[in-house]
Amino acid sequence: MTDTPVEYHRSRYDAPRKKGFMGVSIGVWLLSLLVVSILFAILLFYLQSAKFKLRVMDYTDDAV
Repeated sequence: MTDTPVEYHRSRYDAPRKKGFMGVSIGVWLLSLLVVSILFAILLFYLQSAKFKLRVMDYTDDAV
């Protein structure tokens, strides 16, 4: 026999490993939720700070 350790290879008959919700780990879900929330907060801050003003156009036609 050899002195090298034998690595474990998962059999196809073993139960599949738990990967989290929809095959994605919980950490990835939390990180994605955090990034989307930060981007949404930046968008809301921009829209609230932007000053949307209506411009009143005064058209005059001297020919009429």
